[in-house]
Amino acid sequence: MSRVKNIYCHFLVFILIYFEFGYHMVVAEALHGSVRILIILIAVMPLCFMMKSIQTSSVLLALYLFALVLLNSMRDASIANSIQLLIPICIGFVVANSINLPELVKVYNNVMVFLAAYSIITFVLALLFPAFIQMLPLLGYRLDTKATMHNALFSVCISNAENVRNYGITWEPGAFSVLLCVSLYSILAFEDRINRTKLLILVVAIITTFSTMGYIVMAGFFLAFMLKQKDGSKKVRKLIMIFACAFLVLLIVLPSSITDIVFGKLSGLFSEGKDMAYTTLARLNAIKYPFIAFCTSPIVGVGYDKFAEINRTLCDGVATNTILNWFAVMGALLGVPCAYYYTKLVLKVSTHAQLSMLGKIIILFSAIILVSTESLLRISLMYIFIFYGCSNQLRKCKNENTVYTRSL
Repeated sequence: MSRVKNIYCHFLVFILIYFEFGYHMVVAEALHGSVRILIILIAVMPLCFMMKSIQTSSVLLALYLFALVLLNSMRDASIANSIQLLIPICIGFVVANSINLPELVKVYNNVMVFLAAYSIITFVLALLFPAFIQMLPLLGYRLDTKATMHNALFSVCISNAENVRNYGITWEPGAFSVLLCVSLYSILAFEDRINRTKLLILVVAIITTFSTMGYIVMAGFFLAFMLKQKDGSKKVRKLIMIFACAFLVLLIVLPSSITDIVFGKLSGLFSEGKDMAYTTLARLNAIKYPFIAFCTSPIVGVGYDKFAEINRTLCDGVATNTILNWFAVMGALLGVPCAYYYTKLVLKVSTHAQLSMLGKIIILFSAIILVSTESLLRISLMYIFIFYGCSNQLRKCKNENTVYTRSL
């Protein structure tokens, strides 16, 4: 990758994260949605001139998804929702056919390690110097509480909250944890020499989000790579065991108020009625009602307008299970190809990393959980995954590099 393209790709990845995940843009709405879309399209446009060879499978998938979304728009009152879905699909197609996956992984990891390190600094400041955080520009109030959100440039900080959590740059800690876990997996799977500092930064950032999903997925990733049987992976297993042990010790010494944030949702699964935590109930509703919607129309789904109504009235606006949302909105016609190519990419990467069969199964379940607690239905990153899953880039890489080694 040339120096100019490398700089541009770093800028592009940051733009996608900031405009699609950023609290400043998504929640505080610093820019109108149409303006954000226009900026993203302009930012992606140079990639159209970098596409050297376009894979037929990607073209066919893109045409199929475009036709499906356009046909679905005919039954919805507003075409805006369809446009907001077409654009991430378009971005996924262009990115996957313009940048080699290993190159994008390096760029993405660089951006995420920087955002993670920055977020840790602001998280510590919020803990130790809350008065300083209150001096930062106000973004608004957190839900219906007295907690205020403040702009710390590459991160947001919460003040006057019962518990301080690491939001990173995103709309909530769980969303930041999704981005961090993607980076963690790609570092473990792609790095020839795993950088201990990068790994430590990502782990600490995930821990400070206090995201239940983040903890479960991180544990799944570590466990899968610890099960590697190759001799070259002994150092990796040793390093991961050190991180895992340190993480367990941390969980033991953390105050109960913090562990309740993480594990209260899980304990709520075994409670009924008023004893169930609100967030637990919301996650269950995000599974229940989209699944019921899918069952009522399993082939073509219920459409975006109906899904939006279900989300608003039955899911409290947090229908967060991305895979089920695909099936609910446009049925198996959308859900099957999207879920198939997403899981296919996950398995291709795990094969590239030479994981055992059990390791691949753990990774697959972790990857499904990863997209089950945040709504990524109209997020470009999700469709970038899908179009990479549709390509054969990793197979080419494996043919060119018959020996895959890993060291520290």
